[in-house]
Amino acid sequence: MRQQGRKAGMQPVQRAANETERVAWLENSGLMDIDLDNDPFISNITQLAAYISSCPKCMVNFLGSDTQRSKGSHGFGMKDRLMTKEVPVDISLCQYVLENPTEQVIFKDKAVDPRLQALAKFPMAPQFEFYVGTPLISSSGYTMGTLCIFDGEKNDI
Repeated sequence: MRQQGRKAGMQPVQRAANETERVAWLENSGLMDIDLDNDPFISNITQLAAYISSCPKCMVNFLGSDTQRSKGSHGFGMKDRLMTKEVPVDISLCQYVLENPTEQVIFKDKAVDPRLQALAKFPMAPQFEFYVGTPLISSSGYTMGTLCIFDGEKNDI
């Protein structure tokens, strides 16, 4: 998957200065390895975010040094859940939150956003028109990952 993304032109983002500390904290927390797929709390969060935003799909993702792991989702079919369970960070949409780890990332229209031009050439790219990634920040101040919503249509939230 990483090779296909790179061949399409997807590039990793420049990460924040505290990336080494962030990754060490995340690895030491054990969150990357814990299975939260059937956790009712995570399920409630993804359902609520989808409902509030009127977007049909939502995920909670944790961002390790090389791997993004989905910890829960709403609105995705079985195939999509399996495809997104673990993906390389450097070809994920959520990686963009690592550039400015305390700010939301919003893609209102993927066709006009230059950061997403390579997705058109990437056969395994997620199908969406609108995306918002909200950083999940630990009590220690490290961005663990994102709560992200997707819509198949352009949106002006």
